[in-house]
Amino acid sequence: MTNVKTSPPANYVILVGLYITILLMAILNGVKLCNVFGQEFDGGLLPYAFTFLLLDTVREVYGRSHAIRMVVAGFFALITMSIVNALVMLIPASSAWELAKEHQAIMGFGLRITLAGITTFIVTQSLDLFLFSWVREKMQGRHLWLRYLISNVFGGGLDAFIFTFIAFYGVFPVVPVMISAWIVRTVFAVAGTPVVYMLVAMTRSWDAEKLIGKIFKD
Repeated sequence: MTNVKTSPPANYVILVGLYITILLMAILNGVKLCNVFGQEFDGGLLPYAFTFLLLDTVREVYGRSHAIRMVVAGFFALITMSIVNALVMLIPASSAWELAKEHQAIMGFGLRITLAGITTFIVTQSLDLFLFSWVREKMQGRHLWLRYLISNVFGGGLDAFIFTFIAFYGVFPVVPVMISAWIVRTVFAVAGTPVVYMLVAMTRSWDAEKLIGKIFKD
């Protein structure tokens, strides 16, 4: 008997693509220190927080196994980015390029940011997935807002601690930034509650396969 492998849902593929793109942009922008209303945090904090929205959406709609696959895809994307970045850094810059030192300073520091990002990613995404699934089981599938907030508030706190410590320890005092980052992540989690409901509803109701079929006809 021939085994027929079914393709993953188009909606899921789109969510994974968004997840990986935002994840990589969060790491690349982690070198920037932001200040909003007196709260200091790295530039990748809010983009990275959005990956939790996408991960929780996939977990809610497609189940834990698909969410794990998305995390694995993100992990390999981070590893690939760090390798490519390191290789590009080894290539001598042209003498005609006036921004060589600036690029070296930012992207060289970006290697440390990438290490912080990979470590944070493994721990926090795993924790988010565990807490989301655990609360979902306890609530018997009810109260999406509760499992979303619990997983994000705890995951956000750990995210703020691990990333800030690895990325910026020795550069400036990290404790105030950790506290600010957790506050910002918590505010984002609360504000993102209606967004996760919207994403789940859109993923369940909108069929991207039909749109793809119209654009790319067989």
